[in-house]
Amino acid sequence: MDPFAALFAHVTPTARTFFTGNLCQTLQFTGVGHLHLFKAGALTVTQDGQADLELVEPTLLFLPRGRTHSFAVDPERGADLVCATVELGGAEGNPIGQGLPECVVLPLTAHPALGPVCDLLVGEASPKVVAAKRRSTGCSTIS
Repeated sequence: MDPFAALFAHVTPTARTFFTGNLCQTLQFTGVGHLHLFKAGALTVTQDGQADLELVEPTLLFLPRGRTHSFAVDPERGADLVCATVELGGAEGNPIGQGLPECVVLPLTAHPALGPVCDLLVGEASPKVVAAKRRSTGCSTIS
């Protein structure tokens, strides 16, 4: 028997991509968990009570419990991102969410096995038509 079967019988994790492209505005995220794949550019991640994170290399950020955070980018350069909301399922206090730190930061150079997984996520999140449109228009904004 799969050791995770009992756990996933009670919770149903879901993720929904809401942005893929070059971000060129400052944003704040609240309320639900988030998964962000920073691919290129420069990005400052701010969280209350924590030192700012300055990202300049591909990095996977996972905030499983809806911790408020914001992104600041250089509007000239922007930041290439794929962003998704994540709900780990179950009621407040489920064991998956509670067992993880508030913010998981995984630079892809330090975790090369994540590279192919992130490539699959990007491929799933960015249909070719949307990617081509964003390339032709440059920066994207989230409204």
